[in-house]
Amino acid sequence: SNYRFTAPVAGRYLFHLHMGIVRVTSNDGNGYPYIRINGTPVSYSYVRFPTGTAYSPAHVTQIYNLAASDYVDVTFISTNADYYANYTELSFQGCLLG
Repeated sequence: SNYRFTAPVAGRYLFHLHMGIVRVTSNDGNGYPYIRINGTPVSYSYVRFPTGTAYSPAHVTQIYNLAASDYVDVTFISTNADYYANYTELSFQGCLLG
């Protein structure tokens, strides 16, 4: 599909992102997993690696008020880091609270 959560109705939604950050290629690498609404970053986590080889999970959990047809997705910005792109270390969930 399009890797987006699209709100079917207006309401409050709970979202959670889990991302395993890996493949740091030098000292002082960092990673920022972002949750975005309609393409605009609204929440993020920050992971910094003081040494060149490291792993760290990053999590973001938030509640947002969304209008019908708003979409929520995830992006990742980094310096000398990458993330696991499989179901064991990368997950994103959203649900309507009411």
